[in-house]
Amino acid sequence: MIRNGFRIVTAVLAVVGFGTVLLLLLGFALDGGSMGEADGATFVTSPNGSFKAVLTTWTSGGAISPYCYDRLTVVPVGVPTDKTSASDMAVFEAECATFALRDGMIENSPSITWEGDEKLKVKFSISGSALEPATVKLRKQDASGRIAVGFEVQP
Repeated sequence: MIRNGFRIVTAVLAVVGFGTVLLLLLGFALDGGSMGEADGATFVTSPNGSFKAVLTTWTSGGAISPYCYDRLTVVPVGVPTDKTSASDMAVFEAECATFALRDGMIENSPSITWEGDEKLKVKFSISGSALEPATVKLRKQDASGRIAVGFEVQP
């Protein structure tokens, strides 16, 4: 009697496990490994209201190959939202990261601050690269050449 119960439980767990693996593989295949639609964007407008810094985040991949990627662009305020995350306008690109624990809080990286009408400061963390090397792309001016971008690396 106990053997039959054990066999039934084993068979049910095998079916659930197999179904889970199939769903994960199907989700990955449908995702296609592309960045696709962004999960969200944060807008920070310059003091004079002429430009906006746009931090766009993509996440996907499921349990098999998860990823999280950030891109910061600087565009004139009038640029439509669907055009704000183009890679040719990027001033910062990296895998998602967080800053080291401070005062009991963990904040997301990067941190974006306007220091004037035409100067943007970006603080970012590379603490995650201690475990695995990461690629970070930086540009000291926006695509228009009007906005100077300064960077500060923090733990």
